[in-house]
Amino acid sequence: MKWLIGALLLLQVGCSTPPPAPVASGSPGPSASPRAPETEQDFVNQIDQLGRQGQFQKGVEAANQGLERHPGSWQLTAQRGACQQMLDHPAQAAEDFAAALEQAPAARKWGLHLGRAQCYATLDQRPRAEKEFACALKTLDPAAEAWRRQQIHQQRGRNLLEDGRFKQAISSFDAALKLDPRDYEALGMRALCYQQLKDKKRYQVDLKALKELSPATAQAVEAQVKSGGSLSATARYLKLGDQLAADDKVDLALEQYEKAIALEPRDPGAYVRKGVLLQSEGRFQEAILAYTRSIELSPSGPALAGRADCYLATDQVARARADYEKMLTLPDPQAQRTGRQALKDLPGGD
Repeated sequence: MKWLIGALLLLQVGCSTPPPAPVASGSPGPSASPRAPETEQDFVNQIDQLGRQGQFQKGVEAANQGLERHPGSWQLTAQRGACQQMLDHPAQAAEDFAAALEQAPAARKWGLHLGRAQCYATLDQRPRAEKEFACALKTLDPAAEAWRRQQIHQQRGRNLLEDGRFKQAISSFDAALKLDPRDYEALGMRALCYQQLKDKKRYQVDLKALKELSPATAQAVEAQVKSGGSLSATARYLKLGDQLAADDKVDLALEQYEKAIALEPRDPGAYVRKGVLLQSEGRFQEAILAYTRSIELSPSGPALAGRADCYLATDQVARARADYEKMLTLPDPQAQRTGRQALKDLPGGD
């Protein structure tokens, strides 16, 4: 889903935002107050920045303002949908993605189909989600980077897994792993499929490979199997936590995230969710601790980007730089791009 801070909106809707134009000669310098957004691209850039900061409600508000001036903008509609999705409003997000699909160029439709698929999966409308995943793969340019196709296969497999369609899920995970043999999430979920199908031999093979790639994920898989093979043992807590966070019930949301962590203490993703909520509340030191635990278990782009942003918010520029630089070493191309751009935006960046 997956499943955040640095380039969430761009990844979800498949938009591409150009870098800010250089300051013209004789124009006000950086000390001048930023001008209010006017053009469609101004609003796109503003919403992207709000997304990077985890301010998704403000992103919705900015999208609404932009659509008042540019009512035919598929990009603003899609970005509003992405923000709604992160606020755990999947029904509204799906409507926005559908509206954006009517105007979006062919090269961008795959991301909108992917967004709708994720919304339908959240709403437990899994057959509709499966159709959207299929559309995402069909509309994706054959020449597109392999990691985009790999992510669709992985998320499609997750949807099939949670729908109990284990054999079909295995096919999707096979496709994801063919494109990225180090996709430990797909490997872990495929292992769960084999376990559900009572294929102990293949389960053990995948588990052994998983222990080499991501020991923390392997332990989480073993814990799920030991507890009875529940395929989404923490999903209820995480989903309820997201709903409570969207309603600004922060303490109650954190309680749900803690329950998920107690159930699977070595799942790095649960700590990221906790960190994002704490960061959005300005509780940066607590967020840093949550992100750090996730990174200790398995370094990822969202965790490193989130911790770096918290470091910047607390004037720890050197530590933020170190996290962005570490993102460049990850196998995830999206994380590399996010880290590279963040380094350029730092004081003294290229």
